[in-house]
Amino acid sequence: MAYDDLSRSETAAALRHLARARAATQTLAAVPARAVAPVARVALWNPSVAQAGALLRRGLSVQIGTTAPEALAQLLTGIARAQEQAVAAGQLDPARRAADWARLDPVATPEAFGATDLVIAKPASIAERDRLRQALPAGAVLALSGTAPGPGELGIDRSQRLAAIWAATPNGGPICHGWRRSCARAGCG
Repeated sequence: MAYDDLSRSETAAALRHLARARAATQTLAAVPARAVAPVARVALWNPSVAQAGALLRRGLSVQIGTTAPEALAQLLTGIARAQEQAVAAGQLDPARRAADWARLDPVATPEAFGATDLVIAKPASIAERDRLRQALPAGAVLALSGTAPGPGELGIDRSQRLAAIWAATPNGGPICHGWRRSCARAGCG
C-alpha cells in the first residue's frame, strides 16, 4: 500500500518526468552541432511588441504580420514608442534604432512572408493555422503558440515566468520540454 501511495504522488510523477526529459536530452545531445543552423531571419504572426522588439535588439531580420490590419498598425506604433522610450533613456542610440527599422518588414498576409529561418505564430483560428502552414516559406520551421504543432513543427507555451519549446513525436507526445527563466527579463514577452 505504501509503494502505491508513493508511486502516485506528485513527487514521483515529477521524478518520472525528469527521467524522461533527461533521456530525451541525451538523445538530442547526440545531434551534431553542424546540423543546427543559426537563426538570422524570423517571421512573427500576431506577436507582442516586446517579442518583436527583443528579436530586433538581437540584430535579427524580423517580418511581422497580424490577423487584423488594425492590429499591425498598433504593433508598429507600439514598437516605435518602446524604441523612442529606450532612446530617451539612453538605452538605444538613434543609429541602432534606424538599423532595427531597416530589418523590420511588416506583411499583410502569411503568404507575404519572404525567406525566413523560423516562423513563430499565434494563429487566431484553426483556419489561420492551416493557412500559415500552407504559406510557410521553403526551409522555414513553424513554431506555434496556442495550438498543437504537427510533424516537423515546434510548440511554444509561455507563462509570466517560464517558457517551454517542444516538438511533437510521431505518436503525438512531446519529445522534450525546454524550460527557461522568464523572457520578461530579456524583454521578449
